[in-house]
Amino acid sequence: LRNRIFLLHLESFGWKPLILTVNPCFMEEPEDPAFEKMIPKDLEVIRSDAIPYQWTRKLFFGSLGLRSFWHLYAKAKAFVIEKKIDLIFISSPPWYIFLIGSLLKKKYGVKLVIDYIYPWVCEEDKRAVFFSKRFWTGKLAGRLDSIAIQSADAVISVSDGINQTLRKLYPTQARKITTAIPYGIEPKDFEFAKDHPEKIPYFDPEDGFCHIVYLGVVWKEVLPTLEALFAAISNVKRRKPDEFKRLRWHFLGTSYALNAPRQ
Repeated sequence: LRNRIFLLHLESFGWKPLILTVNPCFMEEPEDPAFEKMIPKDLEVIRSDAIPYQWTRKLFFGSLGLRSFWHLYAKAKAFVIEKKIDLIFISSPPWYIFLIGSLLKKKYGVKLVIDYIYPWVCEEDKRAVFFSKRFWTGKLAGRLDSIAIQSADAVISVSDGINQTLRKLYPTQARKITTAIPYGIEPKDFEFAKDHPEKIPYFDPEDGFCHIVYLGVVWKEVLPTLEALFAAISNVKRRKPDEFKRLRWHFLGTSYALNAPRQ
């Protein structure tokens, strides 16, 4: 989603985007046909293979970054050689693919920008049970993240908070960590939604109620905003009870857990 919004505007700044991604059949998430329709038809998209997750789950890992690493590297290497790539931009997670850029930067001198949607190294890793899977992945993340940061020409993220965290972790590389580009909106998406209406499975928009939907994750930093929202709802209930009865709230969240239940 983040990269799709970026690429819609890159040519106006003099960049021609070429997209390298993994074939959907190797992903564990369900496909989104509507999302495919929102990608420009003239965009060059190259898809790689990956090790099937049905195999790796038996070995207790399923990371798409690990499963697709060498397949993506081979495709990216061909890109760099054949198309004279000026810059590699990698947005993660999965974070392991940062190292693809590091390898190509070292071998061919191509410029590298890495983009953090979430930090690779987190506090939870430090509290992991000794010698557990989380313990070892945390140790590995710390080492590989440092390599990725050192090899990058620039580092960006979705927020100033993440940039501050990265600067504390890697003070010698702080000069590279300068820009925060938060998630924005794309006006064309609203046009697309109007032109491609779909049935809403969660409620009937024509039932006479006022439906308000929250999409995505609720995390610690969002709680003050939600508390203010609920306080406002409570105020509406006291002052305009008839209007309050028309309100319907829907919180549609996400989960990274395998086989997460629908609730």
